[in-house]
Amino acid sequence: MKRILFITTGGTISCVKTQNGLEPKLGAEILLKSISREELGIIVEYEEPFLLDSTDMVPEDWVEVAKLIQDRYDIFDGFVVTHGTDTLAYGAAALSVLIQNSPKPIAITGSMSVISDPKGDAIPNLRAAFQYVTDPRAFGIKVVFGGRIIEGYSAVKVHSSCMDAFRSMNVPETGTFDEKGIHIKRRSRAEIRLTWPLKFYYKLYEGVYVAKIIPGLKLRVPLFETLRAVIVETYGTGGVPPYCEDEIYRLCHAGVYVIIATQCAEGGTSLKKYSVGRRMKPEFPLMETKFYTIEYAVAKAQLALAYSRNYEGFRQMFERNFNF
Repeated sequence: MKRILFITTGGTISCVKTQNGLEPKLGAEILLKSISREELGIIVEYEEPFLLDSTDMVPEDWVEVAKLIQDRYDIFDGFVVTHGTDTLAYGAAALSVLIQNSPKPIAITGSMSVISDPKGDAIPNLRAAFQYVTDPRAFGIKVVFGGRIIEGYSAVKVHSSCMDAFRSMNVPETGTFDEKGIHIKRRSRAEIRLTWPLKFYYKLYEGVYVAKIIPGLKLRVPLFETLRAVIVETYGTGGVPPYCEDEIYRLCHAGVYVIIATQCAEGGTSLKKYSVGRRMKPEFPLMETKFYTIEYAVAKAQLALAYSRNYEGFRQMFERNFNF
């Protein structure tokens, strides 16, 4: 029988109704009562580092989860993490940079309904997550949610209340699940990386800001004390209007790393495609998110800031393909 570590962090799946609305109160032991460990052929142990609404989660919380996994990595065959949906994409992205090249599967799941709802998605999602981490083809960090199995670095929440709330951006889904079980349809190029060394990291620097360009409004980014990198959501493949260029140059002069992203959900960036991207002055070094989601770009920038000392070190780490 496979040994699985179950890590609960809160979220809707752990919520109960209170006079102040839904609050995460239920721990791992209660959640585990909803699945049959004997039927799945698994032995489960659990950790409860905290019970939070995911709105309240910060990078230090994801670092704590990564450390829990590292401390017990040699003991268990797989890991299931429950997480609130509001920042689940950020959490999956963070774990994807903190835990790299994992040959063992780490499934992140949650729900849009409470575990006590017999018609909700909590039990199917939780069961599927455990099924996934016992599959011999499973590896790496995946989001298992709403009938979909998605690479952790490509997951984005696209609906605030629908049970099918997540999509994979720019990367095909790893697989699907239903009442019949797990259906893996893509093992991906990431499979090649199973021969690469497993790496754990322990720090994320929080001084990353995301700014959106709006037609007709000059871009203005507050230069707060800890600010080290800014991700600018531009138009299309990287179009920057002339009335926003001065602000980008100001940031560069201040020693802030500027990363160009797109406001489009899919497709990625390519500054050289149009003149509106090419006209940015070459002496100002700009990076691009390319096909990364904003959540993954934030996580990569936070990791690169924590482990680099200069622009070139940051650029190399930010542009490295950790999970492709």
